[in-house]
Amino acid sequence: GDLGKYEQQIYYGEKTEQYSIVGGPQKELDYEEDGEKTTSYQGNSGVSLSNAFNRAAYAVAFSEPQILYSGAIGDGSRILYNRTPKERVEAVAPWLTIDGDAYPAVVNHRIQWVVDAYTTTNGYPYASRTTLGDTTADSLTTNQRAVVAQQNQVNYIRNSVKATVDAYDGTVKLYEWDTKDPVLKTWRKAFPGTVQPRADIPQQLMDHLRYPQDLFKVQRELLTRYHVTNPAQFYSGSDAWQVPDDPTNKESGAVPPYYLSIKMPDQPAQKFSLTTTFTPKGRPDLGAFMAVDADAASKDYGTIRLLRVTTTVKGPGQVQSELNGNDDVAEFVRNLKGTDSDIEYGNLLTVPLEGGFLYIEPVYTRGGTQNYPLLRKVAASYGSKTVFENSLGEALNSVFGVTGPGTTQPPAETTRPPGTTQPPATGDAALKKAIADAQKAYAEGEAALKKQDWTAYGKAQADLQDALQRAAAAQPKPGSTSDAGNSGKADKSSGAGDG
Repeated sequence: GDLGKYEQQIYYGEKTEQYSIVGGPQKELDYEEDGEKTTSYQGNSGVSLSNAFNRAAYAVAFSEPQILYSGAIGDGSRILYNRTPKERVEAVAPWLTIDGDAYPAVVNHRIQWVVDAYTTTNGYPYASRTTLGDTTADSLTTNQRAVVAQQNQVNYIRNSVKATVDAYDGTVKLYEWDTKDPVLKTWRKAFPGTVQPRADIPQQLMDHLRYPQDLFKVQRELLTRYHVTNPAQFYSGSDAWQVPDDPTNKESGAVPPYYLSIKMPDQPAQKFSLTTTFTPKGRPDLGAFMAVDADAASKDYGTIRLLRVTTTVKGPGQVQSELNGNDDVAEFVRNLKGTDSDIEYGNLLTVPLEGGFLYIEPVYTRGGTQNYPLLRKVAASYGSKTVFENSLGEALNSVFGVTGPGTTQPPAETTRPPGTTQPPATGDAALKKAIADAQKAYAEGEAALKKQDWTAYGKAQADLQDALQRAAAAQPKPGSTSDAGNSGKADKSSGAGDG
């Protein structure tokens, strides 16, 4: 969790869309602490404005006469443009299609933007075409997060290249990721030396690489139709799925995929995964849950696991509707009226749990002079029950039916003869013990997060997942009086998800 000493100044970033003139006579404000601290750009990127000809050329190019006349520009001044990570990678390798979501990592004491890049074509034989812009759009898509070349029609896409852009000097490096892609091999022959071999990826960078979102969105869109193996069902569309709309976003759009650490039914432990949900076409209930192993260091990286729901389980839209109609929510909203705050729903997360699905959603208020979101409530839904409480611990207590104060103490252990072990708690005792463990793990995770102790935070998250699994296992089984038709069962299937 300790980032160590690294270059913190960012001259190339996701929002640096304007040109910038740096260095030279004009010092830059770095930060304020006991007075202003200034700095001056020392990188070699950009174009020098030390001579009058360059200054005149860029004054014309950017329609800004002050570039030619300003006394703040002189020896050592440089003009930087094409400053977003996606722009720079596309300029270096225009034959690649760029993923919409670049993400930063500290690698060798520098901030590096990691950009996923694809080799694509629309001429692959006997393959279905899709439009990248339509397929990769969701409720979070903005100009900043949109895939480059949105109108491209493709029927072949592989995440063949991982690129990095240095946040300080804009240096672009391309690394081979898919060593078997024939399209990338052809481009490397056309532009030798442009793409470095996969073996050259630094370990510090490898530790941060993850499965790309836009590729996952293309795969999930195709799986809405191509999960069907019966020809009659395929052509009739009777078993088709759809990616549900995001119920938490007023502007609507498809629900975005979420990175979660989850344990799928066939896995022994949690995995860093990219996840999504499906609903049957034209219906709001849950149809399937899909996750791909997103950790580049994992031997199962790129493996897609698909859970098919075989009983009636509420979909994301239904859960949000129940939450909106909840009496506690209505009272909460009424209390906000007349104040300078608005309610704002966080991400509605779906977690497979013991044959059912647990939904978790934070609820924020935003307003006042600061206008930043503050966590106020947490909603949870499992089986037929939807609750709205003050914290995650209270929400889990309520949704799993544990009564009592906010902190539930595990049942007292009885004394046993030496050499024997305590049998596992069962029934209500097991449920209370699991909820208490979940609350303890959550509190430990929050404490570790404040200290930026990521090892302890990871352990706490694993403990929380284990406790939730035990809590769900202690619930009445699907088909009982209290949960009939709501807990849900899932069949699983898996397949390679490399492209």
